[in-house]
Amino acid sequence: MLEVKQRYLAKRMSGMMSRSRIIPLLLCFLLLVAMGTGCEPKKIDLEIVQANFYDVEFPEVPRFAVIIGELENTSDVVVVPPIIVEVRDSSGEPVSPHEPSGEMLPEDELPVTPANILPPGAKVPFIFLVGPSTAESFQGYTFAAWGSENLDTSVNYHSELVVATHQSAFEGSGQESRFVIKGVVKNTGSAAAKEVRVIASCYDEQGTIVGMGARADLWRTDESQQYLVEFLLAGEEADFEIREIIIPDTTLMDSYTLQVEGLRASPEEVATVQAEEAYITNISQIIEDTLGESNRGVRRITATGISSGGRIRITFSLQDAEDYQAILEKAKTDVLAVMRALYTSGLLVSEVIMRGTFPISDGVEDEVAMATLSAEAVQQLDWVAMTPAGLWERLDDAWVHPTLLGQ
Repeated sequence: MLEVKQRYLAKRMSGMMSRSRIIPLLLCFLLLVAMGTGCEPKKIDLEIVQANFYDVEFPEVPRFAVIIGELENTSDVVVVPPIIVEVRDSSGEPVSPHEPSGEMLPEDELPVTPANILPPGAKVPFIFLVGPSTAESFQGYTFAAWGSENLDTSVNYHSELVVATHQSAFEGSGQESRFVIKGVVKNTGSAAAKEVRVIASCYDEQGTIVGMGARADLWRTDESQQYLVEFLLAGEEADFEIREIIIPDTTLMDSYTLQVEGLRASPEEVATVQAEEAYITNISQIIEDTLGESNRGVRRITATGISSGGRIRITFSLQDAEDYQAILEKAKTDVLAVMRALYTSGLLVSEVIMRGTFPISDGVEDEVAMATLSAEAVQQLDWVAMTPAGLWERLDDAWVHPTLLGQ
């Protein structure tokens, strides 16, 4: 246990994290913590390196105490969540965490660190929302922290992840001011990495921790489009951005450190995900190639949903024509072309649902047609001889807006 002395920091409005930002951020940290393995792991004590009280203000709660600190795994084993930080007041009574509204958090929502795994020697930040406080002093408060020894042999810490580059800046002003860190993570090892996250710890000039944040999503940009990176292969890089950083008083921040954590991914895991990604890419390409461009200057494909079980959902804009009857005929032709291309591709397709849109009124794209075809129904079809009207009669489910039917 570590006994800490009272530490108040005068809060300026321009440096405060708003209530609306702290609540989802704390919940985010809670969601980042993984559950145990189902065994009875050994409890491992963690060292509280520092724990500091920050006195902040909310409209409903004039005085609200927040603890930001650091803990370290001084053992020789890997520690995994749930990681618990216990706070007791000067009389030895446990202190429960609160929301900024003053409501007490449930017992299973104890304060946590954004870290998902702590190898020996790892030092990570933590936060504890003490709640509305009437105490004149936090003198005598004590802390303890512990986690569980990792008994799951599939959880293999990846020690060769680094932040290759990073930059930071304050964005906005007043209560909307926030500190943002952007950068690039690189896998310098020979094994693929998964569940990668970047953790930020912010300090004042004396090395006292004054803020923390984390990011669990990595992405790359390809042809002006961003896509998430689930596995970081050997030698690969990916971008990150930490926007939700809790700093009760930004005027105190002098420096920050970044650390990357992640797990080693097995070749089988990587192969499975790559196969799923290739499947989705191939299905998407078939749909795009078959439907082509819109003749109305709008997006031809507005949404797709592709499951690993072969259920495919497509929302597309209908082509324009001289009248509603001709528009419907073009839609039926599109449905036949797409469903024939998918079901004859050799790829797994269990069901195709297509929804067509067209601006019936007010220039707004409305859903005006729907067609569903299952793999079971396809067994009775002859794609060579099939016509748009013939397929429409054999669909599992179909619907057309009355306007397209001339009603």
